[in-house]
Amino acid sequence: MFRTLRTAQQALDEWVGYYNTTRPHQSLAMATPAGRFTTAAQAGGSRPADVSVLLPDRAGENWIARKAGRNGVVCVS
Repeated sequence: MFRTLRTAQQALDEWVGYYNTTRPHQSLAMATPAGRFTTAAQAGGSRPADVSVLLPDRAGENWIARKAGRNGVVCVS
């Protein structure tokens, strides 16, 4: 249980970063998704991949927040 939505979101964002950049994936021959993206660049690509897209900024006008009410109805703001 998280005390606030912000704390829960921070924990989720940290987990997504770990999952995509540190945790090996059996389906990727024990590589990480971020490592898969950089493999092509390391093999002669023009520039390294931008792994910042794996940790999106969740602020600003382009972010849509969804909240579920106590009655189960989802509201989009």
